[in-house]
Amino acid sequence: MLVSSYFYGLAKHATHNCGIVSMYTYTNSLLLAAAPKVHPDKCCKSHLVTHSVKCVNVAHPVLQAEEQVKGLTDQVKQASAQIRELEKANNSLGKEKELLENKLERLEKARTTEIQKLQGDLADQTQQLKAELSEKEAKVSDLVESLGNTEMMLNELRAEQDQAKMDMAELDELREMKEDIERKEKQQAVLIEAQAKRLEEFEQLYKEEQVLRKRYFNQMEDMKGKIRVYARVRPILGFEEKAGQKVAVQIPDELSLCHAWKDEKKPREYNFDSVFEPGTSQDKVFEDTKYLVQSALDGYNVCIFAYGQTGSGKTFTIYGNEQDAGLTPRAIDQLFRNIEADSHKFSFSVKCYMLELYQDTLLDLLLPGKRGKDTPKLEIKKDPKGMTQAVTKGKLTFVDLAGSERIKKSCSAGEQLKEAQAINKSLSALGDVISALASEQGHIPYRNHKLTMLLSDCLGGNAKTLMFVNVSPTDGNLDETQNSLQYATRVRTIKNDASKNESNKEMQRLKQQLSYWREQAGLSPELRDVIDLKEISDSKDDA
Repeated sequence: MLVSSYFYGLAKHATHNCGIVSMYTYTNSLLLAAAPKVHPDKCCKSHLVTHSVKCVNVAHPVLQAEEQVKGLTDQVKQASAQIRELEKANNSLGKEKELLENKLERLEKARTTEIQKLQGDLADQTQQLKAELSEKEAKVSDLVESLGNTEMMLNELRAEQDQAKMDMAELDELREMKEDIERKEKQQAVLIEAQAKRLEEFEQLYKEEQVLRKRYFNQMEDMKGKIRVYARVRPILGFEEKAGQKVAVQIPDELSLCHAWKDEKKPREYNFDSVFEPGTSQDKVFEDTKYLVQSALDGYNVCIFAYGQTGSGKTFTIYGNEQDAGLTPRAIDQLFRNIEADSHKFSFSVKCYMLELYQDTLLDLLLPGKRGKDTPKLEIKKDPKGMTQAVTKGKLTFVDLAGSERIKKSCSAGEQLKEAQAINKSLSALGDVISALASEQGHIPYRNHKLTMLLSDCLGGNAKTLMFVNVSPTDGNLDETQNSLQYATRVRTIKNDASKNESNKEMQRLKQQLSYWREQAGLSPELRDVIDLKEISDSKDDA
């Protein structure tokens, strides 16, 4: 190995005339060489030993060489020692290098792993940041859009504000106009109030005049013999209110009533001689009826009958109850009061009978004892004048007709069904008679049923007749109410030829003689009044 390999950059330059000497030392030999003279500025750099070579005189070359060898030997030893130390240091450095390389390799691996991990984290963070960026961009877009909408709304609000300013200005003008109008309206209100009062007065006068006109018309019709018809509406009952039924019949005035009917725009209105609203007392009803009691005493046939569906108040009107008497008890009391008042002028004979027509069979309700097979059969007869013989004889009849509802509504069965059928048959026959009388037919079917035979001298004859049509006010019975009101309207068109049942003195004398000869013939008093009776015919004049 060359010594020069461990020494870098050690060079000495000599400026003597002997020139530059370069020495190469090997381990066991020494080589000296003389170099040509070179200019100091052009001498080259060489690997030299640490100690510089001194120039020797030419006269002492051996001594100088020995000294140089000795010096070089010492240098070699020193260099060898340094080489050994350097080798040790080199070995130590090699191990350190190997350790450092291993460590560097581990660090490189750790660095690679860390770089990969950081790259993964960086990718995740990048992706997350991209997602957040996208979300932020979406929010930014929404905010931009919201900002645009807000700007539009702001522009609209500004426009509305401008419009509001214009409206306020217009409103101020309108307020001024309103104040002017209110002042004028107050002035007009005073005039309108005065006119309204006058209109109310006129309307009241018109209603009174209308009622008065109807009353006068009814009186004219009464003078012609028209059958009078009173309508009476009962109060709504408790169970009907619980069932949710409502009042459907209205009473505009004391002579008319009306009700709505299905899909008709205007309510149906009916006019009668008098209309009694719910809650009307029995005294008030009798007050408009008691004049007929005096007519019976004057010699007229008077008939008062009640018509309507079951539960409409017919029996209460005719008979009443123990606490509140109806027409029949009150009329009988009034009859005897009138008789007592005229007892010093006339002598009176009063006879009474009470009949029930049950399933086409006449029953005498005043007959003593029990009813059975031996009960005498009643027949209907009359004389040519319509009554049994008398000088002046009147007849006061009260009739409580059976309910007029249809079988389908009553839901009757068994024996009740037979009763309902018999009732409908009798009322149907009565309806036929009323229709014939209303249309002024020559043939009146009185003989179709015993009910019409009993009422033959009350309908279409010389009687004064008053009909009460009793109706329910609820909407649940509106169909039956409609039928009853139409029935009563037809009855109201019938005209009777009311006349007294009286005979002149000659006829009275002949009747007395006839009664005398009947007595001489041995006839019993019961048969003396029956012998001249005849069958009822279907003629209006005979009725």
